[in-house]
Amino acid sequence: MLKYMTIGLVCIVFISGSKAQNWGEMQVIYWQNPPWPANFGYYSPSYCDAESLLYFDNCCQCIVGWPGMIFVSQFEGFEYDTRRWSDPVALPEPINIPDCRNVMPSINTTGDSLFFCSEREGGFGDLDIWLSIKSGQDWGEPVNLGSAVNTPAREEYPHYAASFGFIFFDRQDGPEQLSVYKSRSLGNDDWELAERLPEIINRPRYLVYGPYFDEWDSVLYFTDHFWQENIHYLKMSRYRNDEWQVPEPLPDNVNGFWFPNYCNEVTTENACLSQDRQLLFYDKWIWEPEICIDWTGYLFYSEATVGIRGESLAENANGQGIDVFPNPSNGVFSFAFSKLENPGMLKIYNIKGQLIDEFQLNTNDSYVLWDSTDRKNKKVASGVYFAVLEDGAHKISRQFVLLK
Repeated sequence: MLKYMTIGLVCIVFISGSKAQNWGEMQVIYWQNPPWPANFGYYSPSYCDAESLLYFDNCCQCIVGWPGMIFVSQFEGFEYDTRRWSDPVALPEPINIPDCRNVMPSINTTGDSLFFCSEREGGFGDLDIWLSIKSGQDWGEPVNLGSAVNTPAREEYPHYAASFGFIFFDRQDGPEQLSVYKSRSLGNDDWELAERLPEIINRPRYLVYGPYFDEWDSVLYFTDHFWQENIHYLKMSRYRNDEWQVPEPLPDNVNGFWFPNYCNEVTTENACLSQDRQLLFYDKWIWEPEICIDWTGYLFYSEATVGIRGESLAENANGQGIDVFPNPSNGVFSFAFSKLENPGMLKIYNIKGQLIDEFQLNTNDSYVLWDSTDRKNKKVASGVYFAVLEDGAHKISRQFVLLK
């Protein structure tokens, strides 16, 4: 079943050592006709670039008795420089079923595999993680991930990192502890016994939840919350040399105060990235202006303010570089490079690591134009691509996005 989740290893090699994003100002997502009941809020965003669909739920875990449902909203383009989204629609059965909590969706990159949490019959107790596969327009009957992942305790916020073969999630370890775990896919619906991440991530008496693993840069995003405080922060930890690094909080453009949150509380959680890594989605708890004891949730996003560039140590050492403009583009790309010491090649790869096109370069060449066609002069599909510059001594890569 998990064969559809594989991604070529070349993607990981190309971006090793890439720089982290800088995030622009937070933007709240509004709908003209939001799903009922609006006052309970919206949480747990998960975005699918392939279909421009935003999945989320309307279930606050602190509201007892409200089961919650999973919704989906379509990105429809821009209106006065603001992203416009279609009115959300609840997913049909067998995803949302009556009198049952179905929440915390996590969609894969192609939009046909949905991990989510549910209390439906056939589980191990409380919330379990389930997987549904889409065939055509219909979602298949969800399958429980089994006892290697699910327990009588509560499992939450799954995210499957396809190129690594791991699912990340969090589990209720006690009344004052949520911890992040990971489990490796063994194929044929089997999973390795889940492993708790080390204490540099899971600090004692902290609620650590909502993991999202950025496969391109090997960075784990998660929510960090000390149980005696009402402030939740988004943090990130880089995975380098087989070790998790000391977590860092995301900047105030993401974690900061949002007006009109009148009670001055700052609670930000549940991050996820778009596949092109240009959008960071998350949710915030917003206190109502009338009474400071009632709150709801809103979905937000921040856009990357700089392009994402895969760099190697060779490039940093000798000053070579490759840039692409515009990025994203809906047709023609211009690749500019500097300090080409030897004749070389510019190669274009897709996200599976397949060679799409290539150009012979001389030392006096400074740019190449690419019209989004392959070596047979056929137009290629929308998606994430990689430009790789090789001059015999060095190899430099640059990620870019084609949007039609």
